[in-house]
Amino acid sequence: MRTWKIAEAKAQFSAVIEAAKHEPQIICNRDAPVGAILNMAEYGRLKAAGARESVPRLADLLDELRAIQAEEAGEIAVPARRDRSNPADEARDELSG
Repeated sequence: MRTWKIAEAKAQFSAVIEAAKHEPQIICNRDAPVGAILNMAEYGRLKAAGARESVPRLADLLDELRAIQAEEAGEIAVPARRDRSNPADEARDELSG
């Protein structure tokens, strides 16, 4: 896999495309990889792999959490509420008093 600086890839774009037929070509900006040129077969394979991966829906995750809670028959202990000082109220009182 070859790496190319952006300016070099611009100047030799045809060579980059030709090389990408055989293996991915990495494009770098200040020695940091920023992109890759792939042949269509590799792109299609990656696209298909991404389509197979599904992101779970929030509703499904909540159902799973409810099932876990029911299985464990546990309850979530919610601590008693306590009042805290509010710095904004304190500053307003200082300015008005």
